[in-house]
Amino acid sequence: MEDTYAEIRTIGRIFGVPDRADRLIAGLKGRVGKAAAAVEGEPEVPVFVYDSGDKAAFTAGGRSLGTELIRLAGGRNVFADLDDVFGDVSWEQVVARRPEVIAIYDYAGAGSVERKKQFLLSRPALADVPAIRNKRFVVLPLTATLVGIRSAYAVEDLARGLHPRASGDRHGRAPGPAGRTRDPDARRTGRARLAGTVTVLAVLLVLSATAGLAIGSVHVPAGQVWGIVTHALGAGWTEPDWSGARETIVLDVRAPRVLLGAVTGAGLAVVGTALQALVRNPLAEPYLLGVSSGASLGAVSVIVFGVNLLGPVSLSAAAFAGALGALLLVYVTARTGGRITSTRLVLSGVAVAAVLTAVMDLLLLTTDRGNEARAVLAWTLGGLGGVGWGALWLPGLAVLLGVAVLLAQSRNLNLLLAGEEAATTMGLDVARFRARMFVLLSLVTGVLVAAAGPIGFVGLMLPHIVRLFVGGDHRRVLPAAALGGAVFLVWADIAARTVAAPMEIPVGVLTALCGGPFFLWLMRRDARRGTGRGAA
Repeated sequence: MEDTYAEIRTIGRIFGVPDRADRLIAGLKGRVGKAAAAVEGEPEVPVFVYDSGDKAAFTAGGRSLGTELIRLAGGRNVFADLDDVFGDVSWEQVVARRPEVIAIYDYAGAGSVERKKQFLLSRPALADVPAIRNKRFVVLPLTATLVGIRSAYAVEDLARGLHPRASGDRHGRAPGPAGRTRDPDARRTGRARLAGTVTVLAVLLVLSATAGLAIGSVHVPAGQVWGIVTHALGAGWTEPDWSGARETIVLDVRAPRVLLGAVTGAGLAVVGTALQALVRNPLAEPYLLGVSSGASLGAVSVIVFGVNLLGPVSLSAAAFAGALGALLLVYVTARTGGRITSTRLVLSGVAVAAVLTAVMDLLLLTTDRGNEARAVLAWTLGGLGGVGWGALWLPGLAVLLGVAVLLAQSRNLNLLLAGEEAATTMGLDVARFRARMFVLLSLVTGVLVAAAGPIGFVGLMLPHIVRLFVGGDHRRVLPAAALGGAVFLVWADIAARTVAAPMEIPVGVLTALCGGPFFLWLMRRDARRGTGRGAA
């Protein structure tokens, strides 16, 4: 169980909620302690753990978590002297050790437990075994024998099965499984917190968009902003009392910019949220895998060489190609022996990003077109200026698609937080899921980089901030992160336009000024907590 508690502490540190992790551990220890106290003083029940096998029995040994769970529940694994996690034993040894209860591993397959029962009951050699004679079986879910919170629930269920009178009611009936249902009050509290957070962020987004349309070198009162917008939408709530120049500034200059900022902020935030879960690294963000560098190189190539084969979508298409190429290179580099570890993935992403950035710098140094070089330099710093309505549909569609898919996959993202082994046991094909998600996240990032340039650290900061308010469940984090990212980038763009007016600062510079210290703080926090994960 100590490994379980350590894993929970690690996840709590990764997502910045150590206090919640400590409370969860305290609750689990309380459940285990209560189950152990209920059977204290009862005689140990000899238990044989059956996993599989026909000619020999594949069973749990003394180094397995199942053996510890049985001990905590007041039992004794008859093969605890087997110095291994699992091992084969003969049926003759099973008969000789006379187990009173047989614990059957449940692989969550249709009828798997019942088939194993019938197999054991049908063997004549086992007829004299007390557990077979009395038909005493308990089910041990395979997921409970991996590091995770289900281990504590398994102790309760085992205690009921091994000592029904001690842990059940006065008639010896064991109560129904505990720990499988959530506290209704806690569920309502979580939903209320999510609803409150999303409502506040939605209101902030509306106010931020209003400010983005009003603030600039030409100030437009908020009332006029709403009048111009509603009049353009055909509502006509007020009579036009503004000049044509102001209407042009609001609708054709600032509105596309504000919308692109909101879409880009939302997209980068959800991509960062998903990446942190996929690689189980709190420092992950959309640029971790070198995807941004690949998209930047593709877009820079179009600008420098003047390629315009696809017309107005040439830049986006090149960014797509660059992002996918970078993803493929990172994937191939990180994949060894058919598996990808988080450490190899992160290191491969950093290395690929460095190489692609060097190639991009080489293009800039060798080009003989000064205008193109200046345009590339401005683009690589990230910015939302000069965008028109025609450039919004592609990033908007990409972000909507990305958010929808990620919300549909939020359960699988949650499973990855418990570790690859636990996620695999719960039925998730981790390698395939990660590959699909990496492609999706790279495509979303490529589109956003093509539209706004490489804007960093939004995907790093916002997931950590919103988790403080809604917790770590991705069903709650993703929508909150999207709204929070939109609000943040809209205000970053307002600052970029006003801080050094009439000169405009690239918005990527401001996000880096905010994100750099945040990144350093995260590394120092993890170092103080002894995780050592910041270096990854």
